[in-house]
Amino acid sequence: MPEELYTSRDFCELAEQFEELKRENEELVSDKTYLINAAMDGGDKYHYTAHDIAYRDLERKCKALEAEYAISNRELLIKQVEINRQSARIAELEALVQQLVWVGNDLLTDNTNPVTIILFKGLVTKSQLEVQE
Repeated sequence: MPEELYTSRDFCELAEQFEELKRENEELVSDKTYLINAAMDGGDKYHYTAHDIAYRDLERKCKALEAEYAISNRELLIKQVEINRQSARIAELEALVQQLVWVGNDLLTDNTNPVTIILFKGLVTKSQLEVQE
């Protein structure tokens, strides 16, 4: 997603998440050291610490997935707005083409002046070019 679509609030949230991840990393390092020492000492009381570490790891993964989901939803909303805008423009251009065809048919049946015919063909060509864009 282009950088200009992010707001300063998004960057603040990312900075907060970064600080939170640094704190979690410090906890993990201390837990790792604790487990290494526990493994050297042995014992069942350290079994629960390992479960706590795994639980925090799952929480961290869940938070990362939630953040990714929020960003994906935001990108989807932006795409939907763009699709709606383009659909409205297409409908506008189709209406213009229909008007030109209607006016052109009237001009051709009522007027065989070569200047009128050339002007009409120019308008139709211009309209077709706008539709292609």
